[in-house]
Amino acid sequence: RIGVVSGGDFSFQRAFIDLKWKYLRLRAGLFMNELIAESLINPNDHLFNDYSIVENVYGPGSSKGVMLTYLRKRFSLNLGYSDGLRTGFSEIRSPARADFAVTLRAQYAWGERGLSGFNRLIARRGTPFGIRLGGSMHYQDGGRSQGTTDVKIALGTIDLSVRGNGWSLLFSVTTGQDGRVDAADSVQTFEVVTAGLSVMGGYFVLDNLQIFAQYGVVTKPTIQGEPPPMAPGVPADEPSNFQSFGVGLTYFVVPGHDNVKLSTDFQYFLGRETGSPVPASSLNNIQPNDDGSQFFWRLQISAAF
Repeated sequence: RIGVVSGGDFSFQRAFIDLKWKYLRLRAGLFMNELIAESLINPNDHLFNDYSIVENVYGPGSSKGVMLTYLRKRFSLNLGYSDGLRTGFSEIRSPARADFAVTLRAQYAWGERGLSGFNRLIARRGTPFGIRLGGSMHYQDGGRSQGTTDVKIALGTIDLSVRGNGWSLLFSVTTGQDGRVDAADSVQTFEVVTAGLSVMGGYFVLDNLQIFAQYGVVTKPTIQGEPPPMAPGVPADEPSNFQSFGVGLTYFVVPGHDNVKLSTDFQYFLGRETGSPVPASSLNNIQPNDDGSQFFWRLQISAAF
């Protein structure tokens, strides 16, 4: 997969090879480790026109490494080894290169379609009932080799997906710990702990008309030890929660097919961006803000063939 970033440069976003044998798969190259459930869904199969603030903060991006997967109809287990979060490609957050990084995800699904029924958030009328429960962990450490970030990062997430006849729901909770170490004396100088919650759902009011809503919050960071600056000119002792409220609707142009759709969504953000872990970027429609709120509205037509 080759894409164009905001500056206009082409880059490889994913490039990997899969070796499969019965229920096992070995993936090697540049790929996205399976960490955040929302990240695993393609943008065209999402409810909103973009990912949530929780995904923006904790999304792994793509990294160089290997991943072993055990996959059955209802159960899967992924174990990945890489060089850190977002080292290959990330649209919003900067890379965190590590000496080593491990990612583990397990999930189980109930229902007629098993795990294959949860590759997308769109659930049309006639979709059979299903539930998927998933959890993942990530840990990385760096600073001992050239070019790595002198930081320990630990992430954990639990997610629940439910879908049925014309409706779908995704609930996820993520927490992260970021502890930085002074390279001179190997003494940890501070620790930052954050958490995020996201819930979103959609419902088909007509065969080709879907409404959806979401709520997300990234809690203000808890800082122990000597804190880093949250942003230029903003004191580190003034952290802030950051919340997102969103609604929208999608009209599917071709009856019974999802490849061409007209979507509109509105989101209201409450909280000081400069005092929160949520990154500001034109790609996620969040601007640097120290006043407490901002909002946006967008209209988008998309086609996938």
